[in-house]
Amino acid sequence: MQAKLYIFMLRRQPRHKALSGALALDRALRNHRSLQTLVQQASQRGALEQRVLLALPADLRPHFKLASVQEDTIQLQCHSAAYATKLRMQQRAVLQRINARLQTSLRQIKVLIRPAASKNRKTVKPLSLSKENAQTLLQEAGQTKDQALRAILEKLASHAE
Repeated sequence: MQAKLYIFMLRRQPRHKALSGALALDRALRNHRSLQTLVQQASQRGALEQRVLLALPADLRPHFKLASVQEDTIQLQCHSAAYATKLRMQQRAVLQRINARLQTSLRQIKVLIRPAASKNRKTVKPLSLSKENAQTLLQEAGQTKDQALRAILEKLASHAE
């Protein structure tokens, strides 16, 4: 009897995990007002960001995010100074489109440049000093009269491989 019950429980599991996650979220939201408010604000912010981004020229949309809207200023975040400059050149037209879409009277666009953290950065191999160059530095150190310069050249030569 226990084996049949176990098989029955396996069949009762939801087939779509995404749906079960949504149902769990719905239950959690019903029980917690503050969480419900937070999710609602995030949803509103996402909708606002979509409306703002649609006001941008199509070639600039993927490079910007909404940072904030304060009084008469909208702040957009960008990962590149080049795209920020392109937006600044079209600022008046973009502001008019944003004001029309949001039915506001914004007067200024500020662009924050936040370079994306690159995962594909090349590691820079430290430069090394060859033995030949170290020998040349030691020869020069031996011929110089300045004691401070001599010490520096000798120290530099000691870094040879």
